[in-house]
Amino acid sequence: MQMYEKNVNQSGEQTILTPWVGVNYKITYSSDRTKEILYSLGINLLTGAIINGFQESISHLNLESTIAPNTFHVPYIIKPLRALERLDAVIENQILHDDHTWAEEAKERLRKDLLVLEYFYRDIDEANRPECYEGEKKAMEEQYETKVKVEVINGGLFYLQTNVGIQ
Repeated sequence: MQMYEKNVNQSGEQTILTPWVGVNYKITYSSDRTKEILYSLGINLLTGAIINGFQESISHLNLESTIAPNTFHVPYIIKPLRALERLDAVIENQILHDDHTWAEEAKERLRKDLLVLEYFYRDIDEANRPECYEGEKKAMEEQYETKVKVEVINGGLFYLQTNVGIQ
């Protein structure tokens, strides 16, 4: 998607638009429980400045799919693919620094559930346990397996007036 801020300059003077890449991400932390966090990041393709809350910052702007007359955009210095790599790195860093006690808590819940399973089969020799024992154990391990998933919800190239306050 490529969008241009509508020219609000009524004086007939040229309006200059600055290129930004904006991406909305969803991070999902899951085990037997799930937590989802949304991030909206934007990167200025001239300066490399990155902002969080990009979607919210541009939500009030009037954006169009075509560039208005008397408007031109500055060519970008940072290539959009490189910008995406930088935004992905921000998300990876966010995950790295997030609180991961949820994973330890899931392991503890698994440990407790496995103790209960062992209790029910305690009187049966390991070699003689029924197939359902291994199936139940595997199902528990899968249920409590910790995963982190990152999804790009959407994104685009935005050409914005330099005075929008998100420099």
